[in-house]
Amino acid sequence: MGKGKRSRDKNAAENINAVVAPEKKSSVNLWTNIALAAVAVLLVASIALSAVFSSGIMLRSADAFKTENYEITGAMMQYMFQTQYTTFYSTYYSYMSYFTLDTSKDLRDQKFTSSSSSGIQEALLGTFDGTWFEYFWSKAADQAKQILLYCEAAKAMGLELTDDELAVVNSSVDSLAEQAALYGYPSTNSYITAMYGKGIKKSDIRKLLTMSELASKYYEQETTKILDNIKDEDVKAFFEENKSDYIKADYYLVSFDAALEATDSKNPSAEELAKYEADIAKAKEHASAVAGFETVEEVKA
Repeated sequence: MGKGKRSRDKNAAENINAVVAPEKKSSVNLWTNIALAAVAVLLVASIALSAVFSSGIMLRSADAFKTENYEITGAMMQYMFQTQYTTFYSTYYSYMSYFTLDTSKDLRDQKFTSSSSSGIQEALLGTFDGTWFEYFWSKAADQAKQILLYCEAAKAMGLELTDDELAVVNSSVDSLAEQAALYGYPSTNSYITAMYGKGIKKSDIRKLLTMSELASKYYEQETTKILDNIKDEDVKAFFEENKSDYIKADYYLVSFDAALEATDSKNPSAEELAKYEADIAKAKEHASAVAGFETVEEVKA
């Protein structure tokens, strides 16, 4: 994989959180970019997930994400699951050797925390109690729940997508045909099947993109309201009350000691006191010299 391709994949991966904290129109562009990133890891992904997808487990078990007015179907969940996987791979491609994930094996047979001795996996991903299948499933489930939450909130306030916003969604779906032709697939459906598994249709992707765009629109609108209501004086007051949480510094401490060495500490001799005072003066001299250094390296030297 060339440097340019890795860069494009990384950018696509970083946009996965756009549904949570989106830029305008980002949710639609997000899914299109992810489709491109997924091509680069198609062989790896298909090896790890083919058994899961071909069994139909995703479509049969993922129909519980439903609210009063919206639902995430099994086909949509399968699409989101695969997207989570391919985005993860393109994001952490250079770290895969440090993870407990073996892309050639079934995700359900691999524990997330089985043998990560380097600590890099925990540093980048945190901890998770379960298999890698459950890890990606939980990510997709969290995303689905958030989309449903925002869509219901949007409906409650009468927020809808404009014709222009719907046109952007439709354009993204229609671009799947271009991607199919670009990568040599005989049809759009065969491309979608290869990328996301059996049972996924253009209508599933269109429905999910539409919901995702509505969720993003609601999030952006509500975030703007909150930010508009935050006054500069409120920020300053909060900062003053919580300075210790935001102002931090590393430091390197060097100490110079002077101890009174006397036969009788309660009644030291004049000579002993003179030596003690000389030691104090020398310690202060050293401390003054160190205080003039600008780097830790100078102090250590």
